Amino acid sequence: MEPKKALTKQEMLEKALRDYLKNGVWNPKDKLPSESEMMRQYQVSRTLVRNVLTNLARDGLVKSKQGKGTFVSIPKIHAHAPYKEKIRSQLEQQGYLTQTQFASLEKISATPKLAYLLNVDLDSTVYLHKHLRFVDQLPFSISESYMPAGLFPDLELQDMEGIPLSQVFEEVYGYTVFSTNETLEIIFASADIAKKLDIAAGFPLLELEQVNYSSDNVPFELNRILFRGDRIRLHFDYNR
Repeated sequence: MEPKKALTKQEMLEKALRDYLKNGVWNPKDKLPSESEMMRQYQVSRTLVRNVLTNLARDGLVKSKQGKGTFVSIPKIHAHAPYKEKIRSQLEQQGYLTQTQFASLEKISATPKLAYLLNVDLDSTVYLHKHLRFVDQLPFSISESYMPAGLFPDLELQDMEGIPLSQVFEEVYGYTVFSTNETLEIIFASADIAKKLDIAAGFPLLELEQVNYSSDNVPFELNRILFRGDRIRLHFDYNR
């Protein structure tokens, strides 16, 4: 049996830092010791320290901020795409504290994209419903739902505070999701979106778009969710 190979200095430092992160010695948002402090404590070079920090950043465990240092990242939340189960329900089952803040409900004119996806006339009236979601008191996502006004008369008279939109669809208007079409892409936060999600303008977001259809194949909602790219990992399961 071959003797166990001794760890290199870089491997020892990386193992030590990963253990600190795993065991809660450093918590999310904590600032790590400076490169100089690590060099003195572990008797290693600056290049070696930077190599280790690069490996940790690549795995999403830490994040460097220019001129400020390196900080423990907030762990990503794992969730499945919300076709079969709403994101909020998945988060609460995992023990996260969620809060939904109703932002607005307004009437807009259908753009070419909305007219095509919702099968309505160009410039016809569409409702736009917006809400902001927090997870463990931190901004997590912004949701925009577009609905043909002709399918949801007097929607503005419904109580939207603290009630899921899907519940209003089902209980008031008789619409439930029978099928959906999803697209996912990376976009970058505008100044307005960045302010709401407490991030810098240009920060990467995951944009999930869903067109939801009723049992008689009527597209009744386009749902656009903007997730902070540093806070979620979406899983997709496909069965043949």
